[in-house]
Amino acid sequence: MTVVMDKGSKPQAQPEERERFVMFGTRFEGSRIVHHPAMDDAKQHLGRSWSIALAATLIVTVFLLWNQTPVFIAFVLAGLAAYVAWASYWGIVGFGGWTTNFIANYVKPEKPPFMEELLWNLATDGVLVIPLFTATIGILYGVVGGGILVWLKHRRIVANSLRPSE
Repeated sequence: MTVVMDKGSKPQAQPEERERFVMFGTRFEGSRIVHHPAMDDAKQHLGRSWSIALAATLIVTVFLLWNQTPVFIAFVLAGLAAYVAWASYWGIVGFGGWTTNFIANYVKPEKPPFMEELLWNLATDGVLVIPLFTATIGILYGVVGGGILVWLKHRRIVANSLRPSE
């Protein structure tokens, strides 16, 4: 803030012009981050998670009511299904990100000769094993509470994007 003083008057603060620039896809206004690609990604994840929870709720509710399950039990089970679907989504997102980072950081192209056969088997068999392992562990992680942590992280990213300019 720049303070401007006229003779005989109180100081008046005038906002400084903030420099706007883009670096590596992130938009800045002065030293403040205005937009980052992770903000868009987090918004999409939040929307998808609620869509999956809603779809699971509807499918389970229709299935249970179609089979003449008592209404109260059907709605309790539908709520449980919504949580499991929602938490599974966030668990897979969280554990999938960790798996991707691990592979990017620790699986290097230069490998010792004795690892060639192991890596070849992992690469050929791993086409299904790695995603299934990631999904299984991700679902377990999400349902037992880790999904809430990943959701809170994404929600914080989105909340920071909605913060008004200072």
